[in-house]
Amino acid sequence: MCGFLGYLSKDSLNIENLESANNYLVCRGPDSKKTYENSYNFGNLFLCFNRLKIIDLSDNANQPMLSDDQKKMMMFNGEIYNHHELRKDLISKGISFKTDHSDSEVVLNGISYYGVDYVKKLRGQFAISFIDLVENKLYLVVDRLGQKPVYYQLDKKNIGFSSNLISLNKIFEKNRLSED
Repeated sequence: MCGFLGYLSKDSLNIENLESANNYLVCRGPDSKKTYENSYNFGNLFLCFNRLKIIDLSDNANQPMLSDDQKKMMMFNGEIYNHHELRKDLISKGISFKTDHSDSEVVLNGISYYGVDYVKKLRGQFAISFIDLVENKLYLVVDRLGQKPVYYQLDKKNIGFSSNLISLNKIFEKNRLSED
């Protein structure tokens, strides 16, 4: 099982606080850890993904995963059982893949091509965070039964999300203390 967290803020990022919150997720993804931070017109963005390699063991399947045009990004925890069929459909539409069989890349390319309603085609268990950097939109999606959770919290300037409630609370706990 993988673990992820993300934080978008109108204020500057406290990377030390975010890395500390990630410590509660490391056990969920011991094979690799990848972080991403950048500033956009909507604010400052921090993403961290702890990966447990199961389906595609290559580093090309690491996350956060960016689309080819660098306009969309995704973090995904779970397993898509029909990803082979969905990949064939996307290839028939002219979409290329960097991986041989990553279900994560199928999710990224599918939502990028068809829109967020693409998740209706997914069969499996999943939690997805998908960011459209052009439209300034964040989508948090879970499977129909909620087998893979994603928690979120927001206030006037920030939104945080995580696949682990403790890590999410740690992000906002330190921010609340610093605002008093």
